[in-house]
Amino acid sequence: MSSAAMSLARLPLVTLSRTGKSFPVNQGEVILDAALRQEIWLPHACRGGTCGSCKAIIVAGSVTYDEGAPLRTRQAALRSEAYLCCAKAVGDVTFDVAELPARPIGAMYRRPARIASIAKPSRDVAIVTLKPPPNAAIRFRPGQYISLIGDDGRLHAFSIANAPRADGTLELHIGRVADGRFTTHVHERVQARDILRFEGPFGEFGFCNDETAVQRPAILLAGGTGIAPIKAMLEAAEQGGMRRELHLYWGSRHRDGLYALDQFAAKTCARFTPVLSEPSAEDGWAGRIGFVHRAVLQDFPDLSRFDVYACGSPGLIDAAFLDFTRRAGLPADRFFADAFHNAGTVPLAASVAG
Repeated sequence: MSSAAMSLARLPLVTLSRTGKSFPVNQGEVILDAALRQEIWLPHACRGGTCGSCKAIIVAGSVTYDEGAPLRTRQAALRSEAYLCCAKAVGDVTFDVAELPARPIGAMYRRPARIASIAKPSRDVAIVTLKPPPNAAIRFRPGQYISLIGDDGRLHAFSIANAPRADGTLELHIGRVADGRFTTHVHERVQARDILRFEGPFGEFGFCNDETAVQRPAILLAGGTGIAPIKAMLEAAEQGGMRRELHLYWGSRHRDGLYALDQFAAKTCARFTPVLSEPSAEDGWAGRIGFVHRAVLQDFPDLSRFDVYACGSPGLIDAAFLDFTRRAGLPADRFFADAFHNAGTVPLAASVAG
């Protein structure tokens, strides 16, 4: 046997249980990267371990993650699940996961849309409403997101902030990111009637509607522009006459981060609690102060009968998951999350240890 063949034989082998197809993975290579490199099309979207689109069941073998991977991604391996966009094979491994048709994933979703309007409710947030042409309208579930395509071809994920509308428009809440080329472009140069292209919808975030879930009360936890998918979910709940007990907590550093405060205060389908972590004197804030997920724990020290839907920065998501499951008895499988890598919320590393 040649040295090249011997080297290939020592590579971990990934097998897809539904089709029996197998492919080798280089040492240290992410499983999804290896699959796409060999033209095996597996479900994915964000490629950052947050959306859950690439989640697979581990039938045999095991995977590992780099320390920098999101906490819930790393903990998935303990539940016999794997996020293929971050997971690396530890020897041979078999997954139960669907294989998509043999064509690039983005090609089946890419669409144009005209900017119908741009609003600036605060210095660092732009609300962009997109209007796809009738032949490019999408069907989506409240909680999902789309990816806008930058001039350089890179994808930029933003949650859809509205329930499905008759006119097909899509509302996005785009926060300004320091030194972020794309968000700076949106805030400073994009105008109404410009054309953007997008892919999607993607993601699994949104209300779980099985018979037992709809009978449980739910906490809706948002940080910064993480309120966007929560807004879509609440709109759908209002339109559908949902009778579920809902408690909405929205947190930011400063008052201008709660850029739709009056709108959410007026909603009747959920009890609303806004929280600021670092209010300034100029904010004139008389409401709750502190980390937003800690406000939840103050009000509900026992979360064992709840579902939690959380959206915000990875720091918020990780801290909430740890504190809710370890301190308040929330079952881990009732924590549903969508992590924004630039949600504008206060870092919460201290609360993980505290």
